[in-house]
Amino acid sequence: TRDFSPLSARYQVASRPTSQHNNPTASSSSSSPPDRSQKKNLTNVWSTAGVERDRLDIWTEKCRRWLSKAIVQPLAAEIDSLNKVLKANGCAHLQLGQADNHAIQKVGLGNVIRQLPNLSLVMQY
Repeated sequence: TRDFSPLSARYQVASRPTSQHNNPTASSSSSSPPDRSQKKNLTNVWSTAGVERDRLDIWTEKCRRWLSKAIVQPLAAEIDSLNKVLKANGCAHLQLGQADNHAIQKVGLGNVIRQLPNLSLVMQY
């Protein structure tokens, strides 16, 4: 089973992309890593904007932390809350993150649905 609790997802510092797959300046038709000119062009874009690489790394880290605290952790807590209600009402087989979304939507939850006002909002994630 997958654990969606906030304690299971810890923040991790991003590593700099080293492959073509992660590099937006690399040509999609080439399987070779970006050449020096492509890397320099990307660096020049940020330099032209007055942004140093270290500042960009700090900004990226702060954005990831904010996303984690403002979106991911509250969403994980809501999923846990909904799963507890489902389990308490005899729908343990319909745990979010484990059951197919279509199965959850098709099952007639009857009175249980009143206890799950955020279910439709969370299901999209």
